[in-house]
Amino acid sequence: MRSMTGFGSGSYSISGATITTQITSVNRKQTDIRIKLPTDILYLEIEIRNQISSKISRGVLQVRIDIQPSDNYSDLLCVDDNLVARLYTVLSDISAKLNLDKKMTLGDLFQIPNINIISTKKLPNDELEAGVLQSVGEAVENLIHTKLEEGKRLNKDIRERHQILLDCMRAVESNIPCVNELAEKKLRERIGKIVSDIDIDDERLIREIAFLTDRCDISEELTRLSVHLESMETQFSLHVPAGRKLDFLIQECFREINTLGSKCNHIETSKKVIDFKTELERIREQVQNIE
Repeated sequence: MRSMTGFGSGSYSISGATITTQITSVNRKQTDIRIKLPTDILYLEIEIRNQISSKISRGVLQVRIDIQPSDNYSDLLCVDDNLVARLYTVLSDISAKLNLDKKMTLGDLFQIPNINIISTKKLPNDELEAGVLQSVGEAVENLIHTKLEEGKRLNKDIRERHQILLDCMRAVESNIPCVNELAEKKLRERIGKIVSDIDIDDERLIREIAFLTDRCDISEELTRLSVHLESMETQFSLHVPAGRKLDFLIQECFREINTLGSKCNHIETSKKVIDFKTELERIREQVQNIE
């Protein structure tokens, strides 16, 4: 079981540069991969997206890839000397015309927006592509590791709450004789009132008896609830994304427990139904964090 939140980074060194990838993941029902790339490798976006989506099935993933020149490879940097000279001349002329006392420095030139004085030499495509994909692969594996660690904690919490659901269901099952006794008593009272006014073979009486009998029977809901809880428990040990399946099972559990609760007028059973729904809601909140 994996959490949908996590962080992973990876780096790979090639001749003259180090490629670094950082990936953060947060909750979302669908997959949303947002990638920020240097201009030189924009053409790799689809391949990077496919590489990530093959390993991660849900969540918003922020992916950032940077290429940093190595300290011992200064030749990778290019300074546009002609551009620097032209800028200096133009700005010096303007300063003279305006009688500005301040002397211009190289730092002033670097602060001019939208002017690239320094650029990076292009690295060999094959080497660059391999380095980027290696870096992304390492970041994804580290991301999965953090998601698994968080998933273990979620798994433990959900298992404990799942046990509470089982205990509540068993308590409801043990109350069935009392529930049926109470239902039979109410059924006899209602039939008694009806029989005093109409013929014993009246079709309305037969329909009323059939309706009330079905209205008081909770065995079908308990059977389906037991199946859903068993399926839920199976998901806890799987090594595949389980968030969507668990979310569906929780919805089905809510459907059955709501129907069961509406059928019972037994106080102790109603209390257990409330406890069941409370824990089920807490499980649903945790499942929103599961991939």
